[in-house]
Amino acid sequence: MPFSNNNFAKALFLSSLLIVAVGHYFSVINIYNLLEHLPHWFLVIFGIGATLFIQRTLLFESTVSDSTVSIRDLETLRNDPQRFSKFKKYTGEKNVPFTADEFRRWMKLVTEFTVDYYEHPEVYNVITSEKPGFVYKKLPAEAPYEPEPFDNVIRDLYQIIMPGLTHWQHPRFHAYFHSGQCYPDIVAETLTSAMATVNFCWDSAPAFTELEIVMVNWIGKIFGLPEEFLFNGDSETSAGGGAMQNGGSDSIALAFLAARHKRLAEVCGNIDIHCRDKEHKALSKLVAYASTEAHSSVEKSALISLVHMRPIKADEKFQMRGKDLEKQVKKDVEKGNVPFLVVVTLGTTSSGAYDQLKEIIPVAKKYNLWVHVDGSYGGNAWCCEEFRFQMEGIQDVDSININLHKTFLHSAPLSYFWTRNQRAIKDSMTIDPAYLHARHHGSATDFRNWGVPLSRRANCLKTWFILRTYGIRGMQEYIRRLIKLTTRFRGHLERDSRVEIVGQQVFSLVCFKLKVDNNNNEFMCYLCSM
Repeated sequence: MPFSNNNFAKALFLSSLLIVAVGHYFSVINIYNLLEHLPHWFLVIFGIGATLFIQRTLLFESTVSDSTVSIRDLETLRNDPQRFSKFKKYTGEKNVPFTADEFRRWMKLVTEFTVDYYEHPEVYNVITSEKPGFVYKKLPAEAPYEPEPFDNVIRDLYQIIMPGLTHWQHPRFHAYFHSGQCYPDIVAETLTSAMATVNFCWDSAPAFTELEIVMVNWIGKIFGLPEEFLFNGDSETSAGGGAMQNGGSDSIALAFLAARHKRLAEVCGNIDIHCRDKEHKALSKLVAYASTEAHSSVEKSALISLVHMRPIKADEKFQMRGKDLEKQVKKDVEKGNVPFLVVVTLGTTSSGAYDQLKEIIPVAKKYNLWVHVDGSYGGNAWCCEEFRFQMEGIQDVDSININLHKTFLHSAPLSYFWTRNQRAIKDSMTIDPAYLHARHHGSATDFRNWGVPLSRRANCLKTWFILRTYGIRGMQEYIRRLIKLTTRFRGHLERDSRVEIVGQQVFSLVCFKLKVDNNNNEFMCYLCSM
């Protein structure tokens, strides 16, 4: 840690005392003669100054507030002495109902709340016993007209909200897929809110735009994605690349819209947004495909895109196979329909199954299908090389999404989307009004062209903090530990004759069913105690 001014003052004072004492002892300095020649007013002022120095610098340093210490540490980390010359006093600060010191106290309370909840979620019931409408009944019908003390808000948080939550971080929460959480993620969320940027183009958030580009590449490399899906060289002219999305549902919808736009352009020629009669006619023929085990957001995306959706029946291992896909595609071609997209799920929601990507790729190439890989859950395992056998054929797909809020310690929502053809994505999403033109318009990446929202949050800070503090090795250890615990759990189940394992454990999900009466409460209690 750098030598602070306070430490320097201490050292100077103590060194001076030591020099005087040693000099007097060895008769180099005669203190008595020195004191006799000094005027009395000097001794009085020196005594007062020495007393104040000792009192404030040496004796009472331990009483310095935590906030003062944190501010001091932050200035050391910031290392920008020139910034003080830029300080201004804003008159409007007196118009808000709280001060900076009050905010510091709030954040201390929130920090203690966070640590307590993070370390002891077990003190809550996993699910609430409340019935729908309970918060509506407990809260006033109108917002308060006058400001309330923050303590009242926290008190109501404990009394009304916390007992009414489903606690996803509870050790006995086993619904859906687990949602990530870690301290670096929480800190990054706080800082993102503090900076409050809106990240729709390079000029609106230059550093965050470029950080997102770097994170797309970092995460892509961690998961072993081919170079074609990363930003190479200039991010705006790179063939491949990616962007952060709110979730897997948004990513799948983006793939639908991009693939649809691309196929309509191939069928109809140039797209004219003011006259789309040809496209509307062609649209009625477009068909998309996915497994019967695919996530419900696939059907929702088809609903939004106004295209036909064909579910492909999964096999006994809950996988979509190439031969079954081709059988359905042939039927549609014979009817005069236009197949344009297949969604391949690697890690299905219901059983964690992996569609046979290597079988599906030849079919997709034969019929010119856009291949989107939904790796929302299963893709997280790819940070460990031993689980990349599931990726065979990934180099030939068109787009991929992975949700880092599943098992990569990011809080929801956070999904990464990659494509080998960013031009197709941006062609389907770019609307270019003059008020969005800025200094570097056209020469820098604008992530507003990678999806519907303009009001994009700087979630890239979360990934950056987590990777910097955990490292790739730390994330690999976390994933391997999850799989080890899952395998151990499966071993317990396999040794019980009353349980049947359903499907295969590939990652960190085990599905099972009871061979006994579902109303056997004694056995259900036994399972819950495992």
